[in-house]
Amino acid sequence: MRKIDFFSQSPNMFIFHEKSNQTIFGGILFLIYLLIMLIISLIYILDYALNNKYIVENNSYINSTRKQSDNPFAYWDIYDQKMLDYNPVLNVSFNLYKVNETNPGNLSDKFVVVDAYDFSPLERKTVYQKNISSLGFIIVYLCNDEECSLNDQDYNVLDYMFELKYSGFQLDHQGDIPLIKDDDTFFVDFYCFSFTNTVLNFLNWETVKYEESRGILGIFDKWSGEETGYTGGYISLYGNTFITHPVIRNNIIQGKNVKILAEYLLINVSNTEYRRKKISFLDVLANIGALFMTIYSVFLFIFNYYSNNFNNYQIIKSIINKKKVKLSQNVKTKPIMNSTNMEKELENINNNDDEKNLNLITNDEKRLSINKEENCDIQLENTEEFRKFSFFQFFLNNIYNKSCCEINEQEIIGLINEITAKYLSIDLILYNQIMIENLFKDYHWNETKLNDFNNNEDIIKLMNLLKKPV
Repeated sequence: MRKIDFFSQSPNMFIFHEKSNQTIFGGILFLIYLLIMLIISLIYILDYALNNKYIVENNSYINSTRKQSDNPFAYWDIYDQKMLDYNPVLNVSFNLYKVNETNPGNLSDKFVVVDAYDFSPLERKTVYQKNISSLGFIIVYLCNDEECSLNDQDYNVLDYMFELKYSGFQLDHQGDIPLIKDDDTFFVDFYCFSFTNTVLNFLNWETVKYEESRGILGIFDKWSGEETGYTGGYISLYGNTFITHPVIRNNIIQGKNVKILAEYLLINVSNTEYRRKKISFLDVLANIGALFMTIYSVFLFIFNYYSNNFNNYQIIKSIINKKKVKLSQNVKTKPIMNSTNMEKELENINNNDDEKNLNLITNDEKRLSINKEENCDIQLENTEEFRKFSFFQFFLNNIYNKSCCEINEQEIIGLINEITAKYLSIDLILYNQIMIENLFKDYHWNETKLNDFNNNEDIIKLMNLLKKPV
């Protein structure tokens, strides 16, 4: 299990008995950072509260899988199960009007609407249920003679109008249900035609499909049966053409000659797909959190240009300005022992086992000099006050070049950085540690208490705390 513990972190170094060297400039910079993030957070929250809650994307294309049926007027394969979404059943009704400058008037019964596929007459203002694949209309005029002239009561200065009404839907991109179909929603299209020319109108069936993008939660929609897709459609004009010569037929309405005035056929299918994703408050928090880290990194990058130089400066300043202790007691020291005296001393130790003779150099009350006798007084003394620098000087050092111009403050900061880099380098620390370990192996302790790790004030306090009952 230890091999897969990736949460444990490397040990941290401390500075001045703290985790970090906190500065006034760093505090000011952090307050500016908090103020900026507070403003950005408020903007994001207000934008979420006041604006749209969905992101909507759409894509339009022509259906290329459609197949042509045997009926020359049907441009669909109504038996293709893949086309069910594109071939719904619609409630359809229609009406015919005279186009007037004031109110439109109804046309006489000599204007007849015929189904384009089976040529059956259709009643005006009557609702028919028809598949899109079988939707087509022909408007004819019942002729009284072979020339098929227009009656005076049917004459109109302007053209005529064909009104097509069919089932529709409501599209609300920001609603809980984006596409709503009900019995009270209809689309109404108007198409003009005339008596003098025959117009052929080619129509599109524009399919609208709506999908909810639910991300990873969409995996469970198929299991739960929750509906996330909605389908609707509407008719649009694809193109038209005009025939100037009269088109008179006698096989559309049995036993009567008719003049074809207009024909409306659906010949194409276009698809418009919408996909939307709901913006949740978690998305807002994620965006704010991402900005927190991004802007924090920018501020940290700026602050590092200052803190690296300033920390090195503080370390050297602390070392140079620390208080020195001068030895003060009047102590008589022994001269350096020659080989003869040393042998006598060792002989006395072995024979008498006298503990007082072990203190050759120091004890709790006296410290002996190696080669001379000196008198000194104990006193605390500070070195000369270390020069202070403005925070701008620490920034400037990152781009300072001695060859351009020589600045005393920058030379000092540069030298401090060199000293710190030299003595805090891992290679030098490791080398010195190895050498000190070799020294300890060869060293004979004059004060045996100093050779005990437990003879430390802080360690003693810790051990006493550990001994206390829980």
